[in-house]
Amino acid sequence: MIKNIYNISILILVVIVGFGFMRYYKVDDYKPAMEDGIKKKCDELFGATESYAASKKYKDGCWACPAGFTRNPNRFLGDPANEKHCRQKNSKYVDAIYHSEPTGVFKKCATKEVWYKNKKCWTCPKGYKPARIKEGDGRKAQCKPNNRYIYRSATKRGNAGCADGAAWSPVLSKKCYKCPEGFDHNLVRIPLKIDPAKDPKTCKREVSLMDSLLESD
Repeated sequence: MIKNIYNISILILVVIVGFGFMRYYKVDDYKPAMEDGIKKKCDELFGATESYAASKKYKDGCWACPAGFTRNPNRFLGDPANEKHCRQKNSKYVDAIYHSEPTGVFKKCATKEVWYKNKKCWTCPKGYKPARIKEGDGRKAQCKPNNRYIYRSATKRGNAGCADGAAWSPVLSKKCYKCPEGFDHNLVRIPLKIDPAKDPKTCKREVSLMDSLLESD
């Protein structure tokens, strides 16, 4: 009787340990990917808006200049996060500041910072210089910005290729794919000639041995 009780106790202990092992021991579970549309260009994914110009591809992202700005040709291949990647012509003219009447026989103004225009002497606000050709309204002179362009950095609006942020597109493919819920793209699996929707190991997750056995039934 005691021996039977001992054997049953051992059996119960083995079952408990076995279930515990199957519950906490992790194994890999795989599934094929699902098709998720067609790969698109950056300007199709993130077109022009009130805030942004149409986006351009840089590496794997879609970057856009602020509205009214264009890509700086001097930085055409540079990092779009650079503060001078986008530029806009700085054409804001302002009225010059009246300084004095010209003096002397030759009607000269006092210093180099003061110039003669429309029979008067003028100065420019800080950040501006004389616009000697632009007459203004005939009574006032005008000043133009010292810097010909205003510069800004571009903004990353999203990933290039697929509209769904969870989707990706294989090399040389126009299709987008994503993994079933709970699965991640198996980056070790990079089949070049196999459709990810037909490759059984495109997507991967980690599950317990018990869950794996139950799902396989």
